[in-house]
Amino acid sequence: MARMPTRFGPQTGQSRPGGWSPSILPPSFVRPAPKRPVLIDTERFRLRSLAVADVDAQFCSWFADPDMLRGLNLVREEWTAEAIERRIQALAETPNYLFGIFTRPGAGLIGYCSLDINPRQRTAEMTAAIGDKAWRGQRVLAEIGRPLIRNFMEHGGVDKVIAHVLASNRKVLFELIGSDFYYEARLREAVLLASGKREDLLAFAVLKSISFPDLCK
Repeated sequence: MARMPTRFGPQTGQSRPGGWSPSILPPSFVRPAPKRPVLIDTERFRLRSLAVADVDAQFCSWFADPDMLRGLNLVREEWTAEAIERRIQALAETPNYLFGIFTRPGAGLIGYCSLDINPRQRTAEMTAAIGDKAWRGQRVLAEIGRPLIRNFMEHGGVDKVIAHVLASNRKVLFELIGSDFYYEARLREAVLLASGKREDLLAFAVLKSISFPDLCK
């Protein structure tokens, strides 16, 4: 899933179009709901908030993987454990979440998933990446997506979850087959790639009113 340029979400105090900025919200929206611990188990995976202690050399190496960078539309950088730790710590001052995707029962970290929350609009933008090549194409996102989204629609005040995917990212498009995400739009030449070329961006979404009508009662 493509998510640029915020990577792990906005830094403290940073605003973006349609995003969270305390300075422009009415008093009732000045602060998002308090952060809560999230732990979700599926048949094969455990999804939980990513901690600084989870960041190791393997995690950092993912951001030098051309395939993963291409799917996220990221430019290769020298990602150190310290730089990633600072980003994780900065999330504490935002309404956004960053999760690690772990295997069960071995608890090996194989990827990450983030939710950028817009409390005023009750929406979230989802980004995910599988760093462990052995798990790519194994329907990881399809398995974790539904319980994660339901959790935030039931307990996190979210009514709609959005995902943007590069039109050429067939691996993620495969993951969305049979999921709760429905196709919304094709944004023509919406993304400037690292190569200098432009590419279409596909917009998908999950609506609480459609996928989880029992939560709307």
